[in-house]
Amino acid sequence: MKTFYMIVWLLPVIFMLHDFEEVIMIKAWQQRNKSYIQARRNRPVPFQIQASTASFSVAVAIEFIILSVITILSYLLDNYVVWYGAFAGFTVHLVFHLYQWVRFKKYVPSVLTSVVFLPVCCYFLYKSAVYLGYGASTLVLSALIFTVVIAVNIAVLHKLMVRFDRWLDQYKLTIN
Repeated sequence: MKTFYMIVWLLPVIFMLHDFEEVIMIKAWQQRNKSYIQARRNRPVPFQIQASTASFSVAVAIEFIILSVITILSYLLDNYVVWYGAFAGFTVHLVFHLYQWVRFKKYVPSVLTSVVFLPVCCYFLYKSAVYLGYGASTLVLSALIFTVVIAVNIAVLHKLMVRFDRWLDQYKLTIN
């Protein structure tokens, strides 16, 4: 039981460690690979967002708050279906980053932590499934729903980053 609760509380921690790699590396990576990115005209390029580090950090903070609230409520209510789905969705997110790396054929921010955390997350999902004793249909449905929720959340946050950058630009110009 103690091991399971440790796993529960590790979701926001693992998420933040993973996203720190993105926050720290994204701008330097974009600059370093500028000509390679431009040469890939009609092929997919990861991290094609034109957001500041500040707005990217706000998006990460919002995701961290969401995962933390899910973790806290799951623990307090002793119901882990939503938490399991969020953890599974995050794990799928790691797989997506590995896919980006393979397609891009170079380092992309987030791949190091994805390589490290993917086996750990898979193991944690397995151990959690055994401990919780939920049926396969519950686990799969929870994972599918939260994978979609996370994808939609990321898309919305990307749009909000642009708005937040505009707000920051206005804030800089405001004189007291």
